[in-house]
Amino acid sequence: MTRRVIIARQALAITGWLLAGAVLAQVFIAGRAIFLGPDWWKAHRAFVHAFEWLSPVAVVLAYVARASRATKACAWLTVVLLFLEYATAGWQSSLGRLGLAALHPVIAALMFWASVELARRARSDQRRDSMPTVTTRPAAG
Repeated sequence: MTRRVIIARQALAITGWLLAGAVLAQVFIAGRAIFLGPDWWKAHRAFVHAFEWLSPVAVVLAYVARASRATKACAWLTVVLLFLEYATAGWQSSLGRLGLAALHPVIAALMFWASVELARRARSDQRRDSMPTVTTRPAAG
């Protein structure tokens, strides 16, 4: 395994944890908007730009890291969920889609789960490939 792959695997796990932490922070900011006042919605809208780039970076890292298929799927899932977050946030201004806008916090919960799963699987990929391989010889005779 090359040094580039090893570094990409470490970076992928870190990216997953950073994304999970950012989603939690975003939920916290939304909670402040609900309980402390609507001025916090500005911070909620602005904060997403601080971490939205982590999803596509995770996809690139997953391929550079030669991650497992499941790990790549988790990375792609974060991108899809991020897109859905933007879509549902925009639906709040559309009367016909107002009910669907309620999916926004549900998608955030799924984004948190997908990010944790991404980090966990990336770490598992690291461990799996760092273990020495055991070769067996065919029985003589």
